[in-house]
Amino acid sequence: MASETKNRWIALAIVLIGFFMILIDTTVVNVSIPTVIKDLHTNLSDVEWIISGYSLSFAALLITFGRLGDLYGRKLLFQLGLVVFTVASFFSGEASSASTLIIARLFQGVGGAMLSPATLSIISSTFRGKERAAAFGAFGATSGIAVAVGPILGGWLTTAYSWRWVFRINIPIGILAIILAALFVPQTKDEHGEKVDFPGMITSSLAFFFLVFGLIEGQLYGWWKPTQDFVVGSFTWSADKPISIIAISFIIGAILLLGFILIQAYKTKTNNSPAVNFKFFQHGTFRYGLIAIAIIALGEFSSLFTLPIFLQSIKGFTPLQSGYATLPLAVAALFAAPTSAILVNRLGSKWIITFGISLEALGLFLISRLNADTEYKSLILGLVLLGAGIGFAVSQNVQVILSEINPRESGSASGTLNTVRQVGTALGVAIIGAILSHQAATRIPDQIRAADLSALPDSVKAQIVEAASSSSSNFTTGSESGSTSQFTPTPPASVAASPVLKAQFDAKVKQTQDNLQRAINVGLAESISHAITIGSLFMVAGALLSLLIPNVKAQHKNEEIVAGAH
Repeated sequence: MASETKNRWIALAIVLIGFFMILIDTTVVNVSIPTVIKDLHTNLSDVEWIISGYSLSFAALLITFGRLGDLYGRKLLFQLGLVVFTVASFFSGEASSASTLIIARLFQGVGGAMLSPATLSIISSTFRGKERAAAFGAFGATSGIAVAVGPILGGWLTTAYSWRWVFRINIPIGILAIILAALFVPQTKDEHGEKVDFPGMITSSLAFFFLVFGLIEGQLYGWWKPTQDFVVGSFTWSADKPISIIAISFIIGAILLLGFILIQAYKTKTNNSPAVNFKFFQHGTFRYGLIAIAIIALGEFSSLFTLPIFLQSIKGFTPLQSGYATLPLAVAALFAAPTSAILVNRLGSKWIITFGISLEALGLFLISRLNADTEYKSLILGLVLLGAGIGFAVSQNVQVILSEINPRESGSASGTLNTVRQVGTALGVAIIGAILSHQAATRIPDQIRAADLSALPDSVKAQIVEAASSSSSNFTTGSESGSTSQFTPTPPASVAASPVLKAQFDAKVKQTQDNLQRAINVGLAESISHAITIGSLFMVAGALLSLLIPNVKAQHKNEEIVAGAH
């Protein structure tokens, strides 16, 4: 018995290593993007796909692989996921062109979609009682740490070695995990599963592909009206079309999603091996837990998405320094997750989840009070509360969602859970990104118009203001083009011919650039503050909705009382 217990915890450590790899890959790449652009001579469109391709294939295939793990074995799927992810990491690290890197990232997402539901299923089917709470506490800690460590690791590897090591580091870790998984991870599956729901898997995968594609690329190609040509191979959707390719994508995705729902409803009713068993939604823990986790995903990444922009574009942090700035969040999540496992046996999961989401809302609200003059130390309390909230809420919410699901069906349930979280995250990033972009396009020009640019003639001022205003979106990405140093007007010929007048002109330009940069920083900080405030409001809604979740601890007590009476 002692040996079995020991092996369970070894298995947990192994599956969390794999889970850590796929989770960290969602954030580790971002800080290396400027170096990738320079090294591969790529453009902004390719960069969008390098970042979003991973999330796209990841979210689209989660339900499919969750069900396949149930039917053919979670350990097998976990091992295959490790192989695919590790091989894809190798090709990512060796990519000689942007197209090669995009394809490799897509396959990394496929590997991640295999690993993620298998991880939750193995935990759910291997642990029971207090051990289960502790195991999910470790899962929550891993989630929080991966989110925070990703930027640090990416910044350090890119600075000390090369952006290629952001991917190469996965190779030895993946190989070690493959070997250890073969030795220690137990094989579990749905012994009663007889069929694979191919219609459900195909419609769900395509539906989420089109929906997530729309969410990620809406800002680039236009939500309703086209803003630029969409080109894939020989196919082109031109910008003069009456409707955007994004709107078409949403329509196709919605039709496919409706088809998937109808297929699953029919298969559930006829007990014909559905990919997602609609009977899961009869459980309040599953139903309300999913709603809560979707709203958490909408708001949780508002600061993680926008804070690096504040630190790098306004405060002048390097990518590595920006990564280190998230350490308070990681440390807080590390301590909160195991603490939640202890408290849940006394208070019940519901109150731990509500408390955690409330902490996240408060942390985001404190962070959202930033302005252009805010020092990093003023953000630490908000980061600590946000990290603690993640540690408390995530692990226990996952446990609650799966608490009433039959272990043999946990892969399908886990796939549904992860899909909801990934789609919620994509939607949250899209919403927060849209808000940030819209606010910046309004607030930055307003601040520029109010700035003191009197040191230059009106014609030169107009030249600078027009250039800055038209490039305001660059300031939300931290790109090199988002710098006032590029707005250097050409002096009149008579001025350029005189060293004295030229020196005076340059001094005036420098003064104006300083005033202009200040105006941009103020406008951008206001925009970031507004976007994070919206994220905190999402978290408030999530905290209120979490009150609908049944208290798992209370249910267990009632079951024990009933059992004792008999």
